[in-house]
Amino acid sequence: MIQLGPELIISAILNGLSIGMMLVIGALGLAMIFGLMHIANFAHGNFFALGAYMAYSVFLYTNNFYLVIPLSFLSVVVVGLILEPTLLRRLYDRPVVDSLIVMFGVLLITYDIIEMIWGSVGLPFSAPPELSGAISFGIIEYPAYRIFQISASAFVAFFFWLFLKKTEVGLLIRAGVQNREMVQALGVDIKKVFLIGFSLAVGIAGLAGVFAAPLMQVFPLMGNDIIIKIFIVVVVGGIGSFRGTVLAGLILGFASAFAALIWPPLADIVIYLLMGVIIIAKPGGILGEGEVFG
Repeated sequence: MIQLGPELIISAILNGLSIGMMLVIGALGLAMIFGLMHIANFAHGNFFALGAYMAYSVFLYTNNFYLVIPLSFLSVVVVGLILEPTLLRRLYDRPVVDSLIVMFGVLLITYDIIEMIWGSVGLPFSAPPELSGAISFGIIEYPAYRIFQISASAFVAFFFWLFLKKTEVGLLIRAGVQNREMVQALGVDIKKVFLIGFSLAVGIAGLAGVFAAPLMQVFPLMGNDIIIKIFIVVVVGGIGSFRGTVLAGLILGFASAFAALIWPPLADIVIYLLMGVIIIAKPGGILGEGEVFG
């Protein structure tokens, strides 16, 4: 039997926060796109990968990791600003199956574009020197970059929450998630709301990729490794629920980290097991679908 000493427990808690926060900011944008636009964005993982690749390229030319974060975010936002009016806007009044097929096509196309620009071989991306060491927590030392990743991800989630709660555009997005027909009836240009919402959502996915890049090798299929997990987070949390998405991401992150202590292959399996149990117990997710995004 595995003896879980305090060192392992503290390390697992921090690992759970790291995994959970990566899932949270990856899933928040996906949840908003699905709740607002009623589109299952199968290509969301590729925006995660695109953020990581943009981070690699920007760092290559600037050698400044802190400049990498905003520039990579804005680069992915620009892609969203191009994609929404040229492609997605044609899908809003069409059957859901059409959007599923189109977004699967976007997934394949963006994957090919990534390979054409950066190649099919994985690219190394290291944390900046000031974050490459470890921070002491008394009985353990933990990688400084993971602490940064946890903190930065929490800041992004909090800023996104403030945007949704305190800004006029954020309020319109929340209203659109709840009842987009009513928003249109009030004279609001829902197309602008969709444009801002989609671009911001994929930009946040890109940020998740930026923060994840130093934790893994940057490679074309890295989006495939996370897309299923963030879909699970959205479903488990409750479609349209900000707090549910955050809670689900953290629960699955902790479950994965502690399962790895027992048996490493269980770390991925436990996410699917938890999804099954939670959906059977609460089909609408942990906080349900009626909470309204935010």
